[in-house]
Amino acid sequence: SGQFFNCTVVGNNAGVSGTVYNSIVYYNFGGNYAAGTTLNYCSTAPLPTNGVGNITGHPLFMDMAAGDFRLREESPCIDAGANLIAMNVGYTYDPTDMLGNTRFIDGNFDGIVAWDMGAYEFNSYPPPRFTCAPQRMPDCWRLSITGAPNKWVHVQRSSDLKNWEDCWSGWMG
Repeated sequence: SGQFFNCTVVGNNAGVSGTVYNSIVYYNFGGNYAAGTTLNYCSTAPLPTNGVGNITGHPLFMDMAAGDFRLREESPCIDAGANLIAMNVGYTYDPTDMLGNTRFIDGNFDGIVAWDMGAYEFNSYPPPRFTCAPQRMPDCWRLSITGAPNKWVHVQRSSDLKNWEDCWSGWMG
């Protein structure tokens, strides 16, 4: 028991207990949650009597059999969570998912930015790509990058492919 934030709890021998926010609690053996558990903005079954903003629709993972619990484009969990920072519920962590993606994405394109349920934020934007090969100049490299509009791009460097540092950041207009 305790507080759970932005979790994906799947395939366990027992469900959760305590207070749960913005989580997917599904497909657990012996029940998804214990009696008295408060779920808020969660995807689970059956629909809990404690809490608000919950849904019972299947979460629609990318590939549950392979352990890929990212959300598919048609998942009802996209933009169905709540902004935990604004709720003042003791959430003190960065507003990012397990992969470092921001929680502030309009994943269902309805014009409203909302957090997703679960450990992974759905991100339909393509990653930045070089539009042509980097060009060596006399005192620098010239890079041409394209990516999703209104997104930050970070160019990083590494001498060992383990330790990385930013060498440029910019906004894709």
